[in-house]
Amino acid sequence: MHLSVDQTLKSDVDDDSRSVVDHLCKYIYTKDSTDRIRTRAILCHIYHHALHGRWYEARDLMLMSHLQDSIQHSDIPTQVCFGYPHAGMFLSLPFGIVEPKVRRSPGPRTYFRAILNKVI
Repeated sequence: MHLSVDQTLKSDVDDDSRSVVDHLCKYIYTKDSTDRIRTRAILCHIYHHALHGRWYEARDLMLMSHLQDSIQHSDIPTQVCFGYPHAGMFLSLPFGIVEPKVRRSPGPRTYFRAILNKVI
């Protein structure tokens, strides 16, 4: 398989940015004593993975960090930042993970019939 110059350059830049962000975030994880900066570093790390198409790594980091359990106790700007990795992860979903299902929604008659069957 022969890679073009653009693909090779993109790969080098991806690897370089990955190592820089990884190094900076790990520094913050070990040296920071406040939860606010560590939380933002985790969110930036997740968003960087998602932005560069590493969906599984972003998902795993999000789940292992347990941010969803404690984000409501954070300040408002950090809560806003919590949405960015989710959007990035959604946009970087690999094809084939989510299969679109086309379903007709049941009409109101079916809905009310189901309710009546439960009541009666």
